[in-house]
Amino acid sequence: MSNVDFPRNIVSDSTNGIVITINISTGTYYSLTEEASALWGKIQSGGTDFGKRELSILKALASESMLETDLDLAGIEALAGELCFQKFSDMEELLRGDPIHDVDDDGWPTLK
Repeated sequence: MSNVDFPRNIVSDSTNGIVITINISTGTYYSLTEEASALWGKIQSGGTDFGKRELSILKALASESMLETDLDLAGIEALAGELCFQKFSDMEELLRGDPIHDVDDDGWPTLK
């Protein structure tokens, strides 16, 4: 790992500068704040030099398993989640479904 990396079960996309991430294992999705979205883009671009506030955001995102890091964040206080992202779990069942492989004889996947 090179400081910060994204787990395989996290997918993301950006629209109008705001990043939406989905944990495809749990079905939980997040809308990152503008500041957290900028940091997400910095990480995707290979950035490795982080200020104290960015480290606080990194710790908050890592606490939700949105990213993995080998940085020593022991002395860093995580920024409160609501300052970094909004968390949604209202579509967990749908997002965990596999419409390619879970199709039954009726055609549409039967979600478990």
